[in-house]
Amino acid sequence: MSAVYEFALIVLVLVALIWVGAALWNVTGTGDAWDSLGGGSYAMDHSERQSSGMQESAEEREQDLQALLKARADRHQAREQLALEVEEQVVSGADAELEAEVRAHVTTRNERRIATGKEPLDIEAEVRRLLRDS
Repeated sequence: MSAVYEFALIVLVLVALIWVGAALWNVTGTGDAWDSLGGGSYAMDHSERQSSGMQESAEEREQDLQALLKARADRHQAREQLALEVEEQVVSGADAELEAEVRAHVTTRNERRIATGKEPLDIEAEVRRLLRDS
């Protein structure tokens, strides 16, 4: 055997022995280190929270649920009212500046469509649609 092969064999045997020693140390020497991993003051230990008396009664849960549902209904009602107000403003023409800006945008977009060979848009219908959807 040449010297290179002997050296490679020695290195391989040493690496294997170190690996076996590390594995044995990990199994026997660490004790309960793996069990305590993830613990500490910032850990989410659900068993402690359940046993600490933070249980709420069914009545409290029902009251919380009713409050959440009422707040949700109020938000939905406010959104619908807001949508109606926006549509009223668009129909009444209260914001002519916005309409002019949207019209300019639609006109520019329509010119690009025509330049690329696509079918032109109905500008008035598109302006109404964009103002209604906003």
